[in-house]
Amino acid sequence: VRVEGEVGAPGVYQLRSGEPLHGLIDRAGGLTRDAYVFGTEFAREETRRKQREALDDAVRRLEAQIATSAANQAANIGVSDVQAAAQRRAAQVDAQRAQLNRLRDLQPTGRIALELSVEAAKLSDLPDITLEDGDRVRIPNRPSFVFAVGAVSNSNGLLWRAGRTLKPYLDLAGVDPDAD
Repeated sequence: VRVEGEVGAPGVYQLRSGEPLHGLIDRAGGLTRDAYVFGTEFAREETRRKQREALDDAVRRLEAQIATSAANQAANIGVSDVQAAAQRRAAQVDAQRAQLNRLRDLQPTGRIALELSVEAAKLSDLPDITLEDGDRVRIPNRPSFVFAVGAVSNSNGLLWRAGRTLKPYLDLAGVDPDAD
């Protein structure tokens, strides 16, 4: 198992039979004082393979939908509408091909959500998950910024300040008048 980030001794560790996540982190020197446990990333090779299969299935389904839609549209076009319909269909096909290419290019990570509490800060806050060969664990350092994205004027990273609440960040980001 590869252990990265804010642990005493990051590296690749040989698993002990039935070893849980918190046990391996403890063996890797425990958490550093800068560890951001809530942000822990956990990935499993078997999950990555299943994600790849699911993406491939989605591509096949989308290809079939596109073919069916094209056949239905071609069957319902009147003679006077042929040129306009052909132009609309060409634009749709281009958009659908771009979507298919984006799906094909996606690289699954195998990441598994650990469903940690925002307050998670200790080794004991990690779930009692048994590790498998090829797992990857990364415990990041505490972020020093907050991202403001969406309906804001300043879609950016903003410096994190202890004690600062949501409203000052939204004021810094400049919320758009039509934001929800």
